[in-house]
Amino acid sequence: MRVIKYTVKISKSILDANHGFTRTIYEIFVPRKKIIFNIIDKELNVFKSDKPRYLENCVKQEIKISDDLINKLENYLKLKEECIKQSIKYFAEKESYDKIK
Repeated sequence: MRVIKYTVKISKSILDANHGFTRTIYEIFVPRKKIIFNIIDKELNVFKSDKPRYLENCVKQEIKISDDLINKLENYLKLKEECIKQSIKYFAEKESYDKIK
């Protein structure tokens, strides 16, 4: 499947960003599935988005990745959401939990 690989600047906090403490990473956007993923410090980050996060002056290219990987990323997101739904009751007050259901 065709995807967009691009660079994006990230920082640990707004304070870091305001002081210029950013770094550039590669990120991949899967337009057909509206998924973005990247790896930061050996940690995989996967999330849904309607559009990529790149800026006009970034490095970007169209590449092809395997459908198998995309399927795994979709399943990862589904599992993540299920885990959040099951776990939220342990972090929220009862009233808040009832609103989430």
